[in-house]
Amino acid sequence: PRGDLKISLPVWMANARFVAALAEYQRTYPEVVLDLDLEGRMVNMVEEGFDLALRGARMLDEGLIARKLTDIAFHLVASPELLERVGRPEKLQDLVGMPLLAYGPVTGSGLVPFEQNGETVEVRFVPVMRSANETMLLEAARAGMGFAISPDLMIDQDLKQGSLERVLPQQVQLTGPLYAVYPNRSYLPAKVRTFLDHMVAKGVFA
Repeated sequence: PRGDLKISLPVWMANARFVAALAEYQRTYPEVVLDLDLEGRMVNMVEEGFDLALRGARMLDEGLIARKLTDIAFHLVASPELLERVGRPEKLQDLVGMPLLAYGPVTGSGLVPFEQNGETVEVRFVPVMRSANETMLLEAARAGMGFAISPDLMIDQDLKQGSLERVLPQQVQLTGPLYAVYPNRSYLPAKVRTFLDHMVAKGVFA
C-alpha cells in the first residue's frame, strides 16, 4: 500500500481511539499518506477524488458500493451539573420538554425516536442549540447546556471521568449503521483494503 488515501469521515470520528488506530496503521504502512476530510458534508467521491467514505447512512451516488461495517451505539448523555439542575429522569416521559443539543439534520425539530421494548417511542425535547457538528454539541453537553445524543467513540473518556453521565441507559436504545463507501471497482486498492481491515481488527467500529 502506498500513496495518498483520501477519506471522508463523520465529524465524530475525531476521537482518541480512532487516532490511536490511525497512528498504528501509519506505522505499519508508512508509504500511505492519510488525507482526511471531517467537514461533515456529503462529498462527491468520484469528482473530488475520494478513495473511501465512512457514512452513517446508506445514501449512495451512482456507481458506488457500500459495505456495512457495524452498528454504532449512541447514548443520551448530560452533565452532572445539568442533571442536578433539571432532575434525573427516571422514565422516557420525564424527558419531555428537556433542553436538547440537537444534531440539526436528524433531531433539529426536537423530536427524538427511542427504541423501548421493541417499540419506537418519540420524545419531544426543546432544542436549545442546533448544529451538524457533533464536536460542538459534545462541548455544549459538557458545559451543561442540554442533553445530547453522542456515539460511543466520542464519550468514552467523559463517562470514565464523570464529566458526562448516561441518561436512562437501561431504557434508551439508539443505534445507527456505519457504512464504508467506495467507487465500484473490480477490486479494492491495497491502501483501502488494508485500512478497513486494520480498523475492523482494532475494534474501532465495534
